[in-house]
Amino acid sequence: MPARKVTLKIDRPLDIGNVGIEFEVRAGSTLLGRAQITKGGIDWWPPKTRQPRSVTWEEFAESMK
Repeated sequence: MPARKVTLKIDRPLDIGNVGIEFEVRAGSTLLGRAQITKGGIDWWPPKTRQPRSVTWEEFAESMK
């Protein structure tokens, strides 16, 4: 199993307002996708896609039960 790597890109201090926090997720050198955490929820971009898969915090919490 390749080593996983998650990087954090912060454009501002940790107060998440209109600008989110973006994570780049890799398995070895292979990009698995990007996640953006916002005050409204989570957006996930699989590699080579233009539109994210988005969930609200309520939807995310329900899916983790």
